[in-house]
Amino acid sequence: MKTMKARRLIRMASEDIGLSNPMAVTQAVSAYQATQLIGMPECDCILAQVVVMLAESPKSVRTYKGYKRAKALVNSLPSYPVPIHLRNAPTKMMNELGYGAEYKYEPDYAHPIYQEFVPPEVIDRGTRPGSSNDVDTISYPFLVPRSIRIDQHSSSCSDHQRTKDDDDYQNKTGSSHQEYNKSSLQTVTSQPTQSVTIDGQLVDLDLLRQWEVKANHGQPWIGRNRLQQQ
Repeated sequence: MKTMKARRLIRMASEDIGLSNPMAVTQAVSAYQATQLIGMPECDCILAQVVVMLAESPKSVRTYKGYKRAKALVNSLPSYPVPIHLRNAPTKMMNELGYGAEYKYEPDYAHPIYQEFVPPEVIDRGTRPGSSNDVDTISYPFLVPRSIRIDQHSSSCSDHQRTKDDDDYQNKTGSSHQEYNKSSLQTVTSQPTQSVTIDGQLVDLDLLRQWEVKANHGQPWIGRNRLQQQ
């Protein structure tokens, strides 16, 4: 019985606490293992400790809701082919067919890039997760805004150190969508469109501008000035 309760605590740590306290799952799993190891009655305070920790942790259901929406979308659509740039190419024939040829490995770049991961048939239907009436705008409200995540990419662990309420990540495309501001992006247009930073990362201003238009509502990337200084 105690083991079953410990299992439910693990589920709660992910479903109800989620990214607000990523260590909650680890602690719940540890409590489950400790319950199996020492049994009753000694495990009672261990379970109580985890219950208190979960009760006092900030709550976030972004992961749970996002997963449910994505699952519902997939179940409602036919099984479309994987986009060709995302396909593995282990054979010569697949290479010749162009499998994976246009794939961009984002960690190679010093800035965010736009790359479509959703089958084009889904985009044409305007049914991607979290989509608004503007089907050209990527909107996944259960994720931290991508411009923030990528601006912090120099420290990958920083994504998991952010503790925010769900309301901080609500989709605002319906009210705050702004037109592409060309003048605000002209600061680096006179530079070569492709270069390499001193750290060896790629810079492709065409890809960056495409990301700003399609994924950042036409607004300049927050790291543009720093990129220009490099």
